[in-house]
Amino acid sequence: MDILVGSQTSFKGCQEVRVWLEANGEAVERARFGKLLEAAGKGDAAAMFSLAECYDYGRGVTKDTVESMKWYRKAAEAGNANAMYYLGRCYELALGDVREKNIPEAL
Repeated sequence: MDILVGSQTSFKGCQEVRVWLEANGEAVERARFGKLLEAAGKGDAAAMFSLAECYDYGRGVTKDTVESMKWYRKAAEAGNANAMYYLGRCYELALGDVREKNIPEAL
């Protein structure tokens, strides 16, 4: 609440949060990744999409394009519209593990 008020304390609080995140950000991302993996294993399409992004951008896990595409595909098959769109773009532009443009697959 101090942050909303804009007091000197809130600025100090913001700095403390920023410093804590810089020091612990990787641990936070790993914990988030573990929860996403658990939810994805239970069939949660949104969690599958988020896992794909984790692998795609290296959040809480080593960046791995092949693994990210696997999760994007699983999320799309589970009905996640964002994953469907992303896969379409990958096939259209030959991104991720897609080696050649494939317009019919993109559509």
